[in-house]
Amino acid sequence: MIDKYTDGSPIRALIGYNFKVNGQPLVVVSQIQSTRNFSVHYSLRPLRWERMLLRMITDFWFENGVETMAVQSAEANKYFNHPPIDRDRHLRTREEFQADLKRRYNGTARREGFRYDAIKNLFLLSNPNLSS
Repeated sequence: MIDKYTDGSPIRALIGYNFKVNGQPLVVVSQIQSTRNFSVHYSLRPLRWERMLLRMITDFWFENGVETMAVQSAEANKYFNHPPIDRDRHLRTREEFQADLKRRYNGTARREGFRYDAIKNLFLLSNPNLSS
């Protein structure tokens, strides 16, 4: 197993997601985030990593027969109204924090073709491989 970069520094995850499989056929992406140390990787900042992550997740689940993918709305995020204390001391206002969550969740889902369902409070996308 490779656990170090060529310069000897340890390999760490930069981005991650959390999901819920509410029994087939729906997978809900409930978390899209970077790790604490993501900000040190300046070469990755220009990437739209949220879109890359969501597209890879969606492709994986669709290829494995899931009928519908969902992304929770920013407003449904447990931290939306109660921002966590920023460990890195990059203090932001609640409004800045909420705007970032809206961009990360709602904006990314829309750009990837998900449509908002107000009743479910989720962004939904049907598997095009299963369309009749």
